[in-house]
Parts: sequence; C-alpha cells; structure tokens
Amino acid sequence: MKVAYLHGLESPNYGPKVDWLNDKFDSTYVPRMDYKSKTVFKEALEGCKGSSLIVGSSMGGYFAYLIGQHLKIPTLLFNPAVVSREFDPIVQLPKGGRSKNTVWLGKGDKVIKGSKIKKYFSSEGVGSFEYTVYDGAHRVPEKVFIEAISEVLKLEENSEIYNINKTNEKMGILNKMKTYEAFINEEDSEDSVSTDSVSTEDKYKVADKLNECYDEIVSEVKEWAEDVHDDHTEESYMKENAALVAALAANALKESKEHTPEQFEASINVMKEAFSKKLNEILEMENEGEAEEE
Repeated sequence: MKVAYLHGLESPNYGPKVDWLNDKFDSTYVPRMDYKSKTVFKEALEGCKGSSLIVGSSMGGYFAYLIGQHLKIPTLLFNPAVVSREFDPIVQLPKGGRSKNTVWLGKGDKVIKGSKIKKYFSSEGVGSFEYTVYDGAHRVPEKVFIEAISEVLKLEENSEIYNINKTNEKMGILNKMKTYEAFINEEDSEDSVSTDSVSTEDKYKVADKLNECYDEIVSEVKEWAEDVHDDHTEESYMKENAALVAALAANALKESKEHTPEQFEASINVMKEAFSKKLNEILEMENEGEAEEE
C-alpha cells in the first residue's frame, strides 16, 4: 500500500510522523514541498499517483484536497489551507472528481479556523466530507496523526505503543526534556549515540524541537496568566519568551563565525525584519478573518 504525505508550509518532510509512515507502509511519497515553486503542484500530482491515501497538513492539506480530486483518491486533510492562506500557490483546479475527504480540525486552531474550512467545503467543495475535531491547535500531534491515518485505512495501530520519538533516539535524546547539563553528560555514557554517525537528513532539527514546544507553550502561558501574580499576563509571558528567542538567535549568530561590527549589525537587522514581517503577516490574516466574519 502506498501513502502520500504533503507537509505544511514551514514544516519539514522528515521526523517522527514520516518515520512511522515509512515503517508502516510498503511505499510512501513524502516530497520536500516548495510551495512557491511554479512546478511543485505538477510534481506532487505526478508523485501521488498510485496512492491509496493522500494525507496533507495545512498548505499540504490544500494541495492534497485538489490532487485527490484530480486522481480520484481519498484524502485525509489536517487543518487544510483552503482558506486563510499566506499566499496563493500555483495549482490546477480539478474539473471533476468525487473523492472522499476526511477532515481533522484542531479545536484550538487560531491559524486557520475550522468554521471557515467547513463553510468553504460546504459551498465550494468537491466530493464528500467527514469531520473530526481533535483537542489541539494548528500543529498536528504525532498521536493524532497516527490515529487518524489508522482510522481511515482501518489499521490496527496503537500510537501509544509506537515509538514516535525514533528521530530523537537517533541523536541520543531522551523522550522527555532535560537540562543542558544532563544532555552533555549523556554524551559520555555508553548508550549515547554519536552525532558524527548520523546523516544530516536524520538529525533532529531545531525547527522540529520548536514545533514540538508549541502545545507546551499554549499550556504554560495559560498557567502563567492564571497564577496569583497580577503582573503575569499572556502578553508578559510572550514578551519574555520573545526576548529569549531573540537573544538565542543573536548569540548563535555571533558564535557561528567572526563578524565585523558592521556585519553583525546588518545581520541583526535582517533578523529583526524577518521577525516583524512574520508578526505583521499574522496580524493581517487575523484582521482579514474578523472582517470576513462580520
């Protein structure tokens, strides 16, 4: 059985979810998607041929939906970006097709609201639609990912048993977070795995770690705002952590290579611009969503 998986706009095509797919199925199609490429849709359409199921998340969900109708293949869509996209990629709209689309929506998704997705599919959708709401936000937890695919394909799979931290283990990283000192000490243990023997593609990326922290941040900010301190608000929590991220990025840049003062200032300005641009894009999307609801 072949399963295709199209990742989200800023997500990688590797990690625990892809490890599970590769272990579970005879054949998989999990390409690196550059959604701004003029040829990415055509390439994905070709690569998905012969699949029993096309899975897509966010922007990948939008592509999976369209490709599923082209090829008449069932789809599993996680928070598909059929609305509220950051930009409109080059795609080919289907002329027909009546595929079954199983849609999983995060209850706390603030990036793409489930009500807007349902409204779009009810008015413009092609094929049939079944909806499931999971307890989470825009990012899809590995457990939800595995259970959704297992349910659609009627597999006997227990996501609690499957080791979704396989990628972590390749790097000698334990399933639970630990202090920096504990991580360093592990390198001296007999069970630790040298990163020199791990290929670049298998390494546990910083982006993966940050994505996995998302749900923890949402939970922690609520606890922070609800404690006994009057000055503890959602805004103050995020302000402190935004400053922490900025300091980590600046210090990592400084340690990566030698800079003249002018070069370092220019690099810092580039990071400031990228940070501000992303926040402005999110604010614009939120304002557009409120205007549509009115």
